[in-house]
Amino acid sequence: MKISVNSKFHFLYNQDELNKYRELVFWGGRASGKTHELTQFFLYKAITEKCRILCLREFSNSNKNSLLSEFKNIIFSNDLEAEFKQLIITGKREQAIKIHATEILFTHNGSQILFAGINDNTVMNLKSISNIQYAWVEEASFLTEYAYNILKPTIRAENSKIFFSFNPQSKDDFIYQKVLNAKNEPLTKAIKVTYADNAYFPSVLEIDRKQAKATMPTELYNHIWEGEPLELNDAQVINTSLFGYYDKIDFTFDEIFICADTAYSKKESADFSVIGVFGSYGDKLYFLRLYRGRWDFNELQTMLKSAYEWASDNYTAPQNIIIEKKASGISLLQELQRTTNLPISEIIIPKTDKFSRVSDILSDLSRLLLPMEKNALNSWVDEFLLECKAFRSDLKHNHDDQVDVMCYALQYTKQAKKVNWDEISNML
Repeated sequence: MKISVNSKFHFLYNQDELNKYRELVFWGGRASGKTHELTQFFLYKAITEKCRILCLREFSNSNKNSLLSEFKNIIFSNDLEAEFKQLIITGKREQAIKIHATEILFTHNGSQILFAGINDNTVMNLKSISNIQYAWVEEASFLTEYAYNILKPTIRAENSKIFFSFNPQSKDDFIYQKVLNAKNEPLTKAIKVTYADNAYFPSVLEIDRKQAKATMPTELYNHIWEGEPLELNDAQVINTSLFGYYDKIDFTFDEIFICADTAYSKKESADFSVIGVFGSYGDKLYFLRLYRGRWDFNELQTMLKSAYEWASDNYTAPQNIIIEKKASGISLLQELQRTTNLPISEIIIPKTDKFSRVSDILSDLSRLLLPMEKNALNSWVDEFLLECKAFRSDLKHNHDDQVDVMCYALQYTKQAKKVNWDEISNML
């Protein structure tokens, strides 16, 4: 197995150096390569020594679509199956690397890589998994002290080790406090890794990063790209931990619809336009895709039509396109109604403070589900969460366009039925 290793991870391959630690914490920002490097390392361990490796994420289903895929990509790209296929096991040829939904087996030495979920409700189930040499908690910002205190004594094989990797969310998160306290724990090593450490950092992401640095508030840029926790405060309104997540959709939505918050100006000081594609199923609201940018009038029309076509191609044609009837939306509504057959619905939101509007949907936040899988199509999720977290009751936040679209969608599906927008206007 030929591998190229980021310098921040070199020490893992020196057994004497690795043996100095019981816990290893890798933290940082977007596109730092943490997941790839640790996947590569654990594959190396499984191949070169007989061991059991336990890979954990908050939800077990997310492993099937993410961590398991990471391992498969490296196995297939290095053609590891072919490398080991000549091995003779118990007198007959067997598949050298057996990949299942919740485990990977290596027949040449008996190594196993297991995949499971860990959260406060499921952590007790891990007690039944024994003889683990290496445990890895991926995206560990969710980890609570309770779950950690049960996990640690569960991983008790001789010289066993626990790895954590995550992008910080809040300074108060348990795992980030562990980073801060690492200097006082001689058996814990904390390593920060950012995009600058990734030798394979894609050029297309460098374009995104530079644009983010030029346009984003410094705090948000440092959070996303430099791996710094987001500064939260007493004025925070939206509890994003109430949001749910989905990993696949194997049912037909009751309705697909689009909500748009419009502003057509390409000036950097202008508001963003935001287009959200949603699917309702029972009382749940699935946030399928979000488009956000500073577009002129023609570009905005094009993006709205693109959103409609994407939803039609991937699910079914949206039954409603909801656009606020305001200065920047009136001409858009008129033009779309005149030139297209799109199912346009206009809404009028009174000029009240946005805190009141958000307050009206706070009890519905648990109905909203976001995509779990991390890929280019879902890259909007992190910035959506950041905007929600940054929304303040004193309205001293930078942007709330994405929050507006979320409010429109939750109101539209409130109590699993369509809402009379005139009634909403009167309530507000």
